[in-house]
Amino acid sequence: MALAVGFLTISALSDGAIVTDTAIKTAAVDLVDMETDTLGGVVSKLVGDTGAVDAAVDAGKEVGARLGIEVGGYVNAAYDDEAAEQWITTPLVWHGMLGSRVSYIPQDEAAASPMALGFLETRGAVGAIASVDEMCKTASVAFVGYERTGAIRVVSVIRGDVASVSESVAAGAAIASKVGDLVTTHVIPRPHQLIASLWPASQESEPELPAEQNQSSAPDSEV
Repeated sequence: MALAVGFLTISALSDGAIVTDTAIKTAAVDLVDMETDTLGGVVSKLVGDTGAVDAAVDAGKEVGARLGIEVGGYVNAAYDDEAAEQWITTPLVWHGMLGSRVSYIPQDEAAASPMALGFLETRGAVGAIASVDEMCKTASVAFVGYERTGAIRVVSVIRGDVASVSESVAAGAAIASKVGDLVTTHVIPRPHQLIASLWPASQESEPELPAEQNQSSAPDSEV
């Protein structure tokens, strides 16, 4: 059975999180994943009935326009099943060189935290390192972790109540602007469960890879 699939293209992971959050709150669609590219951009893939996918993609583009974020949108009302196995229902992929995820796939929604999420994206590690220190010192927030998304971008993610996250992100942005290159910041006060599950409350280890990916990423033993 062919899928109705919507695509949202955004130039930064932080921007992609807030755009996608708005899109999936607007209509009854499922988020397949948010897939990053080597330039730090992201493609969010949404599935559902055609009307819902259309509404979600339109909502994503509208919030982008309001926030000054360039958002591209495309809906395919009947995506081919065979093609979907390759391009839509993708496995979790770990980028060995970046040391970070490529596909952000929703996890167990029951474990998703309802607390606010804060994103601070920098170009380069110095601004990220300094801003995380400042954010954690400014208010009572939890540092969820960081993501490397290509084009030497680093996204730092924090969680807490709305006021604390907002205060911390603002303080971190001020430091990042002084010592590094600040790309963007966002606070999602009440993230959708699917978005919250992308950054679980505990990120104690790297995502587990399928066996074939572990084997393909292992260095050759022969010289």
